[in-house]
Amino acid sequence: MSDSPEDRRSKRARRETSYKAKAFEKFKQLKSGTRSKYEIEELDNVYEIVEEKDYVRKVLDRQDDDWIVDDDGSGYVEDGRDIFDDDLDSESIAQATAKGKGTKRKKKAVSENAGRGNLQQMLSNMPSKKKEEKKLEDDEMLSEILGEIDSTTSDSIVKPKSQEYSILSKKLAAKDYMKSFSMPKSSFSLPRTPQNSRKTQNTENVINSSNTSSSSREIKIPKEVQNSIPEKTTIEQILDSQVEDIIEETPTESNLIPSTQSLETENITIEEYSTQELFDDELDMTQIEEFESQQLQDTTMDEEKITDDLQAEFMSEWENFGNETSDMDVDKLLDKTDIPLVEVDDKKVFRFYWWDAYEDPEKQKGVVFLFGKTYCESAKTYLSCCVPVRNISRRLFLLPRSVELGEDGQPTDEPVTFKKMYSELNEKIIKPLHISSFKTRYVNKKYCFNPEIPAESDYMELRYPAADPSINLNDLRKKPRTISKIFGTNTSFLEILLLERKIKGPCWLDVHSPVPVSNPLSWCKYEINCTKPADLKITELEKPLAPPPLVVAAINMRSFVNPKTYANEILMMSCLAHNRYAVDKQAPNPPFQQHFCVFSCPSQQILPLNIHDALGGYKATKVQKMDTERALLNYFIAQFAKIDPDLVVGHDLQGYQINVLSDRLAKQDSKTFSKLGRLKRTEKRKLERNLFAGRLVCDLKISAKELIKSKSYDLDTLCQVVLKLKETQRIELEPDDIPKMYRSSEDILKLISFTMQDTSYILKMMYDLNAIPLALQITNIAGNVMSRTLMGGRSERNEFLLLHAFSEKDYIVPDKEFKKKDPKQSNAARKKPTYSGGLVLDPKVGFYDKFILLMDFNSLYPSIIQEYNICFTTLPVTNSEDNLVLPDRGLPPGILPTEIRKLVESRRQVKGLMNSADISNDLRMQYNIRQMALKLTANSMYGCLGFSNSRFYAKNLAALVTHKGREILTNTKDLVERMCFEVVYGDTDSIMINTNILDYDQVFKIGLKIKQEVNKLYKQVELDIDGVFQYLLLLKKKKYAAVTLSKTKEGKLKTVKEYKGLDIVRRDWSQIACEAGKYILEHILSEQTQDERITNIHEYLRKVRSDLEQGQVPTVLLVITKQLTKDPKMYTDKNSLPHVQVALRYNQQHGGHFRAGDTVPYVICEDGTTNSSTQRAYHVDELAKNEGLKIDVKYYLGQQIHPVVTRICDPIEGTDSFQIAECLGLDTSSFKKPKQESQGVVGENICKPEVKFRNVDKFNFTCYTCKADNSVDSPLSGAVPFLEKCRNPDCHTRPVEYLPHIQNQLTLAMQACIAKYYENQLTCEDPACPNDTCRLPLRFVKKYPVCTLCQKGVMYRMYTEQQLYMQLTYFQYMFDLSKLAKRPLLESEVESGYHTLRETVEKYLNHSGFSIINLTELFSGFMIRNKNPSSLKSDLPNIETLVEEEIEDEEEDF
Repeated sequence: MSDSPEDRRSKRARRETSYKAKAFEKFKQLKSGTRSKYEIEELDNVYEIVEEKDYVRKVLDRQDDDWIVDDDGSGYVEDGRDIFDDDLDSESIAQATAKGKGTKRKKKAVSENAGRGNLQQMLSNMPSKKKEEKKLEDDEMLSEILGEIDSTTSDSIVKPKSQEYSILSKKLAAKDYMKSFSMPKSSFSLPRTPQNSRKTQNTENVINSSNTSSSSREIKIPKEVQNSIPEKTTIEQILDSQVEDIIEETPTESNLIPSTQSLETENITIEEYSTQELFDDELDMTQIEEFESQQLQDTTMDEEKITDDLQAEFMSEWENFGNETSDMDVDKLLDKTDIPLVEVDDKKVFRFYWWDAYEDPEKQKGVVFLFGKTYCESAKTYLSCCVPVRNISRRLFLLPRSVELGEDGQPTDEPVTFKKMYSELNEKIIKPLHISSFKTRYVNKKYCFNPEIPAESDYMELRYPAADPSINLNDLRKKPRTISKIFGTNTSFLEILLLERKIKGPCWLDVHSPVPVSNPLSWCKYEINCTKPADLKITELEKPLAPPPLVVAAINMRSFVNPKTYANEILMMSCLAHNRYAVDKQAPNPPFQQHFCVFSCPSQQILPLNIHDALGGYKATKVQKMDTERALLNYFIAQFAKIDPDLVVGHDLQGYQINVLSDRLAKQDSKTFSKLGRLKRTEKRKLERNLFAGRLVCDLKISAKELIKSKSYDLDTLCQVVLKLKETQRIELEPDDIPKMYRSSEDILKLISFTMQDTSYILKMMYDLNAIPLALQITNIAGNVMSRTLMGGRSERNEFLLLHAFSEKDYIVPDKEFKKKDPKQSNAARKKPTYSGGLVLDPKVGFYDKFILLMDFNSLYPSIIQEYNICFTTLPVTNSEDNLVLPDRGLPPGILPTEIRKLVESRRQVKGLMNSADISNDLRMQYNIRQMALKLTANSMYGCLGFSNSRFYAKNLAALVTHKGREILTNTKDLVERMCFEVVYGDTDSIMINTNILDYDQVFKIGLKIKQEVNKLYKQVELDIDGVFQYLLLLKKKKYAAVTLSKTKEGKLKTVKEYKGLDIVRRDWSQIACEAGKYILEHILSEQTQDERITNIHEYLRKVRSDLEQGQVPTVLLVITKQLTKDPKMYTDKNSLPHVQVALRYNQQHGGHFRAGDTVPYVICEDGTTNSSTQRAYHVDELAKNEGLKIDVKYYLGQQIHPVVTRICDPIEGTDSFQIAECLGLDTSSFKKPKQESQGVVGENICKPEVKFRNVDKFNFTCYTCKADNSVDSPLSGAVPFLEKCRNPDCHTRPVEYLPHIQNQLTLAMQACIAKYYENQLTCEDPACPNDTCRLPLRFVKKYPVCTLCQKGVMYRMYTEQQLYMQLTYFQYMFDLSKLAKRPLLESEVESGYHTLRETVEKYLNHSGFSIINLTELFSGFMIRNKNPSSLKSDLPNIETLVEEEIEDEEEDF
């Protein structure tokens, strides 16, 4: 601070000058070309050059030398090796070790697989110095460490270590866990003998302690291993010889029992030799880590083995499949102007077989594109063709009014003539709409779908060009004076073409006057214009031609969600093709002729360096690697277009894959996207709707839903059901797993193999299900378009069948109405019928171990339609189900019964042909497919009557059919009971009959007898035997489990389990709950005694509880899945729906992944909050990433396992919800839900007090003197009144002396009961629903409110008015001496005390309206009221007199 400013400035200046001078000097040198130079001095070599053998010897000598100084005796030892000494060969080190002089210390041989540069392994391999023998209590540090190891609990290690990606880990973990309950328990233990050496004891203890710290499990050895180990065997020998047997199994195995032995730390002597040996030889740090993660390694080894086996099986199988690629370019050989023609009646026609049709009513009005196949003589094969049928005109029918309307719109007396109609049509409709041309004619038509429209009348038929605007009466400014109604305004051009030309499904067609197209609109090989619909005719031949073979292509894709864009990106696409799939013959063998796969790399990820070499050696299929997704799509489209398939097969195409593919084509701006279909297009709007336009699309998921019954229709389940694959024969990959498969070339090849294998499975299942031949037969029967049949639209099929039938009879068909969906109305509400459906008899709940006979009516509803001639033409159509009457017996058969009869008779004829012995297998297969198609069509005919969106919706007809169905089922039940058999259940068209016998043949005799008696009553309705149940567990309506018994051709009995409507077949329960239910059903439906069943069930529940609490249950078993019925943001009650909360949170964090229709997986966790379980749901990924979350064990025990098990065990004697809750460690009081139905035994006398008051609360009062509790069970305690003596033998005060005290306690007890009633506590009837509330819900089903939480069960009072009245009546009974059978002699004071207490109770009972029936109030609605109030009393009838007179009249009638 003493320096002046000038001094500081001068010093700074000097420094600047010096610095600048040096800088300028340096710059000057550089400018002149002088470079800075430096000289390297010679350095002495610090390394000594020696031979390799000398170096190895020096290193080994250094290891033996204890060259660390000042270690203070702590035993620090260095082995003297450098890091780069790891490349010494193990053989030389082992040999030198054998010759070394440090014989007191045992050296560890270097493993050949030892990691290089691994610090952890280096430290673990270091030997320790020899120590003097010390006792545990003398070494405080060791004692403290062992104490910490001993005190380590299993809770700290529940969470498993992170493991490498594995595609089978979840499946194998769940499978192994569930197997643990069926596998026998094996005993494992270490060999222990009383005379073991101290060394063996110590090594044994060390093993146990280390294992306890790592996995809290006891290392156990099988008995056969124990017998082979001598007494003084060292632990090293055990580990060397039986390491595979000692290695701990997966922690989820049930045979692993937590070690109950704690480590004794007081009298353990640790020898240095044994400790040195353990840590120096086999139990180094890496091997301890191996013990910790052994369960993961075992699983990984199993997974790798399975995937390798699948890969090897795939390679060996596909080497036999050829990959036919035709070098002949068909397009070059074809002359598209020279179309193949056939001569018919001296005229040349173009003949083709049409498979699919397409129309674009917005851009191509009046044009229908027919796609099919035609035979090309030059190419000697069938080629694709497109026939645009043009100039299809609109067709309307105008109904004239009965009388003409005046100018004011009121009817006049003037009749309507067709001249007036034509004039008004021309002036008021044609000219204002600028219709270019039109034609009219007068026709006679019928109509039977609206009673307000004449059944038969003259109509004006109007035809005009499709390009002109449509006509709608509602758009006219003024109501027409002569035209009442116009039909056909919404009819599509495709429908007009099919009905007019009478084309019923795919068939051979002839195009007269064909015109070749010079500028084609399609990608087909041929395109021929049909300028007039009249030129299109069905081919008529004496011998029908077989349909041409199809080119079928099965496709599959792999996609993943980009973590940055949150969009699905396609990484891999595969395709299998067959060029000649004949639908009228057996499935082709081999199933495909061409196959290829194309893939690209995920964004921000690189392919392995050896991928090209790996692909070069991959011979199973043709693989093409592309750099980008855009290139992948373009390559696939090019190859796909080259194949030119007529049929595209895939799994979940309509619901997922087509949407993803369309979205990626639009995002990548593909220019060739239209080649996936057969129409040339440039616009990508609504691409997902017509991506494959002109090609048939078979979605295996949709087809399987119609043809087979399965719990799920995902690819994995279908492979097991249809192809009978085992669980491990196919790998299920999630989208998030796909990028992980790109880490190595081997995994990429596996991914290719798995993708191609899945594609082949899809193709094989399509063949096995006969999906295409069946769809063809159904389409030919119904007369619709085959592509729509493949999409599963049953209602549309029935519509077209009736459209053809009514059109042939000159009926005008009802118009198609397009209604807007109500967003507030759920899909379930829209699908639910608005009339009374089938009858479901009340089940006689219980477990039946005698044979149950199952009988059902064959096609009940179609048979009822035929039986009673129910049709539009025989009954007027109304929207009411009141006054249901049957048609007149004298009416001719209606169109609907006639069509059903045709289907039934055709099926009967086809089945007769199918049973012929002299037909080929191909023809027998066709007959079988035909009869199945006829059956499916006939059974679905009733559906169009009750479907509100159908054009043929008739509520009263549908209600009449179901009404007769209920009547038939009721009559059948009564008839069976009159035959002295018990009907335990019935549902719509079936009944279950308890035969009470165990003879299978005798059961069938009973069934035949019942069948004959029932079938006598009807002409068309037929009852038949459906099956026999060996065991039946009947829970409630539509919920049962059974074991079906049937006989094979060899006469042997076989059993099949059947589950209907149970929780275990629903997907909104966790797998652990479903598996628990299945396990319990296995025991119930088995040859076990009642005690064995109950014991096994309780033991299993305790085991599941233990595994859950210890974290041994795999997470995959705890996942709950629920489907989103709408967009997650549209839900109003998000807080009560866990899957919606998970979807919203996941979408916010990962970007729009879950949408309507998606299934959301989640688990219920403990997150440290007090929120309800519905608000603690988390995605599986969130659980894996957040260490603060852990599984809510109480929820899974109480809300998942307990409800499922309780419902199943409800009819089983010996267990109940309380015992089940006790086995699961739950609070039994929380599951106590009173049942409203009486629990009394049949035949009990409910007038007995012990029966009547068995569920009431006893009256207790406290002694005024001794304060003892006195419980009053009856008016007399033995022969002594309770007012005479206190229950306390030492108390000498009589209770009657403090009667007011007892009276007050009685009043408080009654007031408490009344207050409990007025709390209005409501509880849900469903044990799985925890909803208890005091608020009354607004929705009711009959007289019961609907639960506000689960929306399924009804709620009822936990304390009802009946229970309150019964409690007060009990109090009255306790003090009413007149009710005693033998009344003892009592003192007047005691008797007066009884009367006082009874009067106290009766004061409250008199205020209760439960036991009083006021007839005046009951019949007040029938009072005759006079205008004069004064005379009202005289006009009132005597209600009591009326009732008495009515009773007398009834007695006289009786």
